[in-house]
Amino acid sequence: MTTLVTRDDRLLSTQAPVFRDNYIVTAGGQGSLALSGSLTATYETIYEANPNCAAVVNKLVRLISTLPVNVYDRPASEDAPEEIRGHPLGDLLNKPAPRRGQAYWKQGLTRSALVHGNGLLAKWRGASKSGAPECLLNVSWPYIAGYAPLGAPVEWWSTFQTGVQRFFSAQDSVHLAWESQDLHGLGVSPLKTLAETVKLDDATRRYQSAAFQNGQRPGSSVVPPEGYRYRDNEREMLKAELSRVHGGVDNAFKTALLAPGFKWEQHAFTAVEAEVIAARNLGREEFAMVYDIPPPMIGDLTHGTYSNVEELHRILYVTTLRPWLKLIEEILQAQLIDEEEEWGNDLYVRFDLAEVLRGNRREEIDAASEAFNNGLATLNEARLMIDMPPVDPKTDPEGLADIPHVQRNNVRPITEMEPTASTDPQALPAGDPNQIPAKPETPVKAQRAAPLREDETNR
Repeated sequence: MTTLVTRDDRLLSTQAPVFRDNYIVTAGGQGSLALSGSLTATYETIYEANPNCAAVVNKLVRLISTLPVNVYDRPASEDAPEEIRGHPLGDLLNKPAPRRGQAYWKQGLTRSALVHGNGLLAKWRGASKSGAPECLLNVSWPYIAGYAPLGAPVEWWSTFQTGVQRFFSAQDSVHLAWESQDLHGLGVSPLKTLAETVKLDDATRRYQSAAFQNGQRPGSSVVPPEGYRYRDNEREMLKAELSRVHGGVDNAFKTALLAPGFKWEQHAFTAVEAEVIAARNLGREEFAMVYDIPPPMIGDLTHGTYSNVEELHRILYVTTLRPWLKLIEEILQAQLIDEEEEWGNDLYVRFDLAEVLRGNRREEIDAASEAFNNGLATLNEARLMIDMPPVDPKTDPEGLADIPHVQRNNVRPITEMEPTASTDPQALPAGDPNQIPAKPETPVKAQRAAPLREDETNR
């Protein structure tokens, strides 16, 4: 469990604020789903025990948590953003808490949002409780309580995860959630959509476990002579003996000894008849569908091939993760950057996808070579594309490595290019210095036809 307590035990206030009379308590809580029978499971239990849920959530959380977040400044021309190093905002994101890195706050936001539909960070402004935030602290959603007027956003949060109720205002928090119909701006857990999927998957897994634990499948039976009758508690003893000898997977196909006149009859339907495997595969597909992740990315290779897995990897970042990354960037902008006057209004943060979207080494070299051969990049720029150092100036005193080059046989001088033939004088712009006027054709003088002779007229 994440703790909010550090050395001085003063990260959040234990004193309750003065609440308005019309506040209601909302948000937080474990959240649970009904399973088969009379059982229920909390969202946290489902995440920890359901392999499909764990596979999807872990894949997305770990991918997002390992993507670097950089701080940029908006110069006069927004077409050329500049990365800022050493800024207090960058230091806060890189070290949000003692002995923690960027993955700490990204895990706190995304994991909770993927499981509970909401992620929450608390800003700690130091012992003075003023100035820019000095720490970003993960707040566990099941221990949260939100206070808000009816139909209005949450104005105060409190958490019990340290054993003591601690309070912080909405301005001292970063709340991540997709918009929903909740009156207080809270998100909805994706597990609600998967309620029947979770219920069915739990039932099939329990069925398989019970089949191995309680199934009694002897390979043959030995029947005693006729006329044998049970005495005293022999029935219960025989039942216990059958369970001891044939119960469990390790006792399958042992020889069974039955009472006279009894035959072994199979009444339970098999796992094949219950379509357990098909049901479990369907559950995995539905988890991938709801979380919008390609099934091969979580081990479902039913439709995965060697040729499309690499493309699915690109789709994972461009299609699946892009909405989440954009939402996190906007949340940080609105709730962490714009609200802090000390940081100004020209800062923004952005996830860096350059490394994960790079092609393989051969593709990178081919792209750099093509850019250089076509004159789109200089030699030093092409070397930079494939992480190679620039040409040593000592070996290139004329600076040719910084000049674009194009093979001469691929270029024709502009004076040798033929214009497009056109008889319309408006087809080309007037006064074009490179236009070569077409030579007018010599008009053919019309000739008068000779009169026909009399013999030709009578034909």
